[in-house]
Amino acid sequence: MRKLLITSLLLCIITLGYAQQDSIRKFGIGLHVEQFKLIDLGLNSSIIPSNKIIFTYNYKSTYRIEPVFGLIRYKRDDYQSTGYHLGLGNYFLLKKERTLIHLGFKVGYDNVYEERDRYDYGSEKLQERETRLSIGPSIGGEYLFGNHFSIAGEIGLFYFKSTQKDNQDTYDSEDSKSSYLLTDTGLILRFYF
Repeated sequence: MRKLLITSLLLCIITLGYAQQDSIRKFGIGLHVEQFKLIDLGLNSSIIPSNKIIFTYNYKSTYRIEPVFGLIRYKRDDYQSTGYHLGLGNYFLLKKERTLIHLGFKVGYDNVYEERDRYDYGSEKLQERETRLSIGPSIGGEYLFGNHFSIAGEIGLFYFKSTQKDNQDTYDSEDSKSSYLLTDTGLILRFYF
């Protein structure tokens, strides 16, 4: 009886070990690493957070949802900027051994507030606020190192719609609106629980 119990226990452990290799852990947290956003360099506009925290939820190893959050704060004597990013990624997953391919889309919202000295108006500050909405398809690959760590890369094509407001009191001052299409890439370091 004892041998049967030990054999059964060993078979359960081995079966669970193989099942763990084929499944993906449900929850993860990661860091989306970028040096800068090309949009900020090309348009000479507000800096939005480039490095973001990603919360990952995998459903039945075939679907993934990723809420994303980023924050930036910059301050010097005559200038300050604060911005945040909120986003959501939705993906279908394809798994082959230790590699995952994810294909889906992302939506995002950026809000950046800037304040700088206006030397021509005494102590009054120039205040600007920019909001951006983005949506687009994304594809990526992820390699799993064991059960808890992974490294991933992704690329997407995003449509951005931007609105800029300021407190300039000139007679022709109005909100500035623009839209553009661009690629976005990133490296993701992730830990699964």
